[in-house]
Amino acid sequence: PRSTLFPYTTLFRSGAGHQAIGRLVMRSTASLRLHPEIAKLGLGPTNERILELEKHGNAIFEQPHIITQDNVIIDGHARWRIASQQKRETLLCFEIQLSQQEALQRILETHSRTDWLHPISRVELARTLRTGYRDLARANQSAGGKNKASSNLTKDQRVDSRAKLAAIARVSTGRFTNAE
Repeated sequence: PRSTLFPYTTLFRSGAGHQAIGRLVMRSTASLRLHPEIAKLGLGPTNERILELEKHGNAIFEQPHIITQDNVIIDGHARWRIASQQKRETLLCFEIQLSQQEALQRILETHSRTDWLHPISRVELARTLRTGYRDLARANQSAGGKNKASSNLTKDQRVDSRAKLAAIARVSTGRFTNAE
């Protein structure tokens, strides 16, 4: 069962359909950082969430933070802020290998129900993933055109980048479009 303190720590096992291969490591608190897109938008956990976690004392540091090989925090943002305020030198982390784009996608999947990542913020973050999905859609269109014979036309397998990004942001396609 998931703990109410750490509802996302199962992420490294099989969260959101992913099998993450990683390792437990100790990292200096100062070396950990927000994803650049989250930092650019000034997003972070609410003061209420930080206060809620602080009530639990050292128990909040028993679960590892989920980070990338580049020390980008996937899960544990509020606990990292608390550790920084308390001037803790190191934190237990579970490190997984992800690109910046994969890391952002994982953050969106992990934090779709948290207070600090509202739907509009999720749409803003998902927009930054658009280039990769547009490239996929173009490649699919190109492949579809190359593989068609004049007498044996096949249906295109459509890649709707807007629908995929809306799904990642956990909003409807209409809401995603309207937020643009």
